[in-house]
Amino acid sequence: LKPFWFKGLNGIIQKRSRCLGRLSIPLMPIVIVDACRRFKPMVIIDPSYRLRSNTYLEALRVCLQCVLLVIPFTILAAFVSELFYGERFWVLPFRLYEDAFGPLEDLRALKAPLLDRRRFEQPGNLWRRFVFPVDTIIGHLQVRCFQLFNGISGMAWEGHIALRIFIWSGGFFIVNQIAMLLQNLLFKHISFWSYKFRTVWPITYGRVLKMYVGTLPEQCLILEQLAFAHEAFGRELSPAVEAEVKRETAARRKQDEAETRPQQTTTTTPTMTASKHLWCPPAPPRSPPVS
Repeated sequence: LKPFWFKGLNGIIQKRSRCLGRLSIPLMPIVIVDACRRFKPMVIIDPSYRLRSNTYLEALRVCLQCVLLVIPFTILAAFVSELFYGERFWVLPFRLYEDAFGPLEDLRALKAPLLDRRRFEQPGNLWRRFVFPVDTIIGHLQVRCFQLFNGISGMAWEGHIALRIFIWSGGFFIVNQIAMLLQNLLFKHISFWSYKFRTVWPITYGRVLKMYVGTLPEQCLILEQLAFAHEAFGRELSPAVEAEVKRETAARRKQDEAETRPQQTTTTTPTMTASKHLWCPPAPPRSPPVS
């Protein structure tokens, strides 16, 4: 029986987490969370990793580690928001929306969000630095884009029902494509800079790795990470975890041996059959000539 809250993990770690695997192996495993297939949550974990029997909790541990890795970037974003914009990190998105589309009360009243150039030109507007004069080519294009957005927004909020469905469906499709593109770019950059970090500063990477797998509690790490910390850095494990590591290691070893045996038989069978075909029975003894 799969827990109902596991459906919310869909898309958190997808196939693109292979890039994160390069970043964090053996910090973080390659986990694919797919809850869209037949509307049932599925977890596919790399079989090369040693895992606990409850793979769903192992996936949750990976998600927890993702959250822990995001916390430093959140603190950095809060510092930048306070330093450059003078707003709290959780208030900045609402401030950006109000400076672009107007007060949030209009959105609660189900009014169409509109772009007004006069609002952008007011002192203190966060978007003012991105607005160009009207007499320039870029400024003229901005005016045309504002007019196009206001027309589409008005039709999406006040147009015919069929036109609304068409515009909202197209908008969701475009936003989805943009989100996928940004996600791909993000994972590519993470993979690239993690590879540079491991190759340029291998000693520092080893120290960070040791601190990561050696400091976090056992309940926050998957079994493969705990086994690596014990084998590479000598981390002491609890008796229950150590027994689980030994059991999974023995099981993986037996599985590897079972997979290599059919390969050996397939490699030896053709030579045996060939030798049978090349083997010829001895010739019968010749009878003495009759005189």
